[in-house]
Amino acid sequence: MKFWTYNKGKVRLDIQAGERITIESNEQTEEGYSASCVTFELSECGQWLTREIETDARDCDGRLESYKSDIAAAGSVNEYGFLVWRSQESWQRDQYAELMNY
Repeated sequence: MKFWTYNKGKVRLDIQAGERITIESNEQTEEGYSASCVTFELSECGQWLTREIETDARDCDGRLESYKSDIAAAGSVNEYGFLVWRSQESWQRDQYAELMNY
């Protein structure tokens, strides 16, 4: 299955049934760091593609983390040629907000 995604620009990936592809990026920022990991996995039957996005960052206010899991049916694309994702699960953590009892 071939599909379009973003990784600092438009990228076309080719994934086979049962395969998992991970794209990682890390960079230093003015106040700390930023890291992300995006994993795509095509079901054994080739009908469903899952995407997991994990981020981890740190700045002067502390650590920020997030996680998001989505699913798309093979062939479900929008008018721009990108897959139509349905959210499965998500969460985020802001260390500074927790310290301030937000």
